[in-house]
Amino acid sequence: SGHFVDADGQAVTVTGSIDHDNGGITINFSVPPKNGIEIHVAYDVSIEKDPSLIPKIDHEMESWIVYPHESAIAASATIQAVFSARREFSIDLNALNFSSAKNILAAEKDRRRLIDMYFFAMGNRQWKYTVPSALKFTDHYETLRQTFYEISQDLMYRTKKSGLVGIIAGPKASALLKSIGAPHVKMAPGYRHTPQPHYVGKVFEFDFKEDPFAPDWQIFCYAKGRDHGDSGYVAADAISAINYQHPIDEKLRHSNTLYELAYRDLHPKNGRTYYTLLTLVP
Repeated sequence: SGHFVDADGQAVTVTGSIDHDNGGITINFSVPPKNGIEIHVAYDVSIEKDPSLIPKIDHEMESWIVYPHESAIAASATIQAVFSARREFSIDLNALNFSSAKNILAAEKDRRRLIDMYFFAMGNRQWKYTVPSALKFTDHYETLRQTFYEISQDLMYRTKKSGLVGIIAGPKASALLKSIGAPHVKMAPGYRHTPQPHYVGKVFEFDFKEDPFAPDWQIFCYAKGRDHGDSGYVAADAISAINYQHPIDEKLRHSNTLYELAYRDLHPKNGRTYYTLLTLVP
């Protein structure tokens, strides 16, 4: 039971009873509440009387099987070319072939992973980059920040792990973002524009990367959690690239082959939910 004074200054006594078997609550007021007033009841449960009500946490482990993919690349040169390069230019042509093959294999692996992620991205928003006549340049680009925040909320709800962490912009979209300038865009120290996917800096507070081979006005948005498996893509080496040198053949040609096994698959559990696209339109 209890007492209180209502808005009209009347003293009101409250009493009640509990039906423990059926979970019912009866409340009596000495002065009936006015129409429209909501009555809320808070209660505690006596766990000792029924320990079965204690919540229990059970962990279940899920597993998936992913298979590595093969990659191979070969390079060769004639013995005459090897000796000529060493004698006339002090170039080790065998080492040059090996280095070129290794770099191409690594670059192609990155591109294949990016192409996969672009393909599996869920949803495609649009943002108009043309500045309306009623807005200033800086005011309009604040709406881009808002769009990124909306994408972050969407990724958070989908993954239950993380909001927006970073973006990968196509060439024209990247040029437009760079033009926004400080303080919204912070370029990485010593940044140089290269013809490979690379890190640019920060746009607002998100990681900003550029892929020169992506569609011009596309921005790929991704989430990534703190733990090892909180990502939309499985990428790792099963067997790092191994160099196989072949015997010199009857044509006096020296060759070698790089072979590797690597994982590059969408995460089997909700991998697509970590990725989405934003397209910039006039």
